Order: sequence, then C-alpha cells, then structure tokens
Amino acid sequence: MIELIEIKFSLDPSKIIESKPKGTRVQGFFNFGFKVKEFDEWISHLEESNTLFQGEVVADPVSNKRMVIVLDPDGNRIQLFEE
Repeated sequence: MIELIEIKFSLDPSKIIESKPKGTRVQGFFNFGFKVKEFDEWISHLEESNTLFQGEVVADPVSNKRMVIVLDPDGNRIQLFEE
C-alpha cells in the first residue's frame, strides 16, 4: 500500500538554498512510512541500534494503532506503523 499525501503549502527547496554553495541539499525533505509486524520488537531493535527517534511512540486515537518516526542519517523521516 502506498499513501500519497497532498501538501497544500510548501516551500520550493531551490528557493531555500539559492544563496548556498552549489550541491547543497535540503536535509529531511523526504518521508517514508512502513507498516510493520512485531512493532515492539522493531522498537527494541532500533533503540539497541542507537537509532535517532523523533518524538515518542504514539497511538492513533481512532485505530488505536501505534506509530513512531525515526530519522535516517540524512535526517529524512521514516514512519513505522503498527500493522
């Protein structure tokens, strides 16, 4: 399953970096999400691997499913959703 989210208001990355040296990139620009089985085991594994978490595990009030955001080495957000 792929979820597409339309962002109504955003900034053009080229405008943000126009005065920066050539080759400059915007960190954390992309966001990926995955449904995972064994959610608790994944959280433990990521904690033991010193993965950087952005916030805490939260539960959706409607589905009661949990999710968390971790950051990759470039600062991109990766969401993990409890299956």
